[in-house]
Amino acid sequence: VYMKDRLVKFIIFISLAIILFILILVKFRMDNGFQPCETLQDIDKSQIRDYIQIIMEEPRLQYNKTNPEGTVDNDFCNMIYKVSIKNITDKDIELAANIFVPYELYETIIMSEKLVGQGDNTKTITPNKKINFTSGALLIHTQKLSREQSELLDKLKNKLYFQILLNGKEYYIRYNRNGAY
Repeated sequence: VYMKDRLVKFIIFISLAIILFILILVKFRMDNGFQPCETLQDIDKSQIRDYIQIIMEEPRLQYNKTNPEGTVDNDFCNMIYKVSIKNITDKDIELAANIFVPYELYETIIMSEKLVGQGDNTKTITPNKKINFTSGALLIHTQKLSREQSELLDKLKNKLYFQILLNGKEYYIRYNRNGAY
């Protein structure tokens, strides 16, 4: 029984060490030279509004997703984001986008900063066509959040940061789902 307890403790320790290692790797990863969202600065957005329209659906929580072990996950859930970027011009545009959650959520609730992105690999988008992004962000299960964390999630879940490369020019955008940017 003593050896069995030590083996269980050892397996738990190794599992936690692996999870910590993975979280450290995610935290310090490099994103093709793109800056983390806490350093994003607004620049002249009047020009970008002449080229694209950002459309974001209401983010939705996804619960009771089974984990890799095949059991119900009561520790984490997913916030699903669906975003489209539409070419509103009458000409083709070259676009690359990286989308980030607000830094305040990344520090406390959400496990990854970058939702989705193309790095600097541009795509050609023809007039009145859009490119769609769907991504899930792993977060602490909402039943395990403190009241302050729940309020912060409610306040910031409809906000995203965009790093957009449009026709060779880089833009940083703070976006609210109500269309403000």
